Amino acid sequence: MTNFADFLSPLALRLYLVPVFWVAGTNKLSGMDNVIAWFGNPDWGLGLPAPALMAYLATGTEVLGAVRIVGRSRHAMVCRSANGHDACCDILRTR
Repeated sequence: MTNFADFLSPLALRLYLVPVFWVAGTNKLSGMDNVIAWFGNPDWGLGLPAPALMAYLATGTEVLGAVRIVGRSRHAMVCRSANGHDACCDILRTR
């Protein structure tokens, strides 16, 4: 049997990470030209190949990751509080 408060640590970590990902992603969105230049410049930047693609992928990962973390936290809380059993969380993990 799981302890009712077992979800608090992962929830705290998720709530900490959401604003980090969200702010990083939205800052990249607001200055995408600068981000692409930074990703592509080998002298003062990262020197990555296909910098525009990499910048959009990084931005999408950060923004959508923040949204997904919030959604996952909400599902975990609902599952745990429903009856104290992880049955519905197991169903969510398999999807």
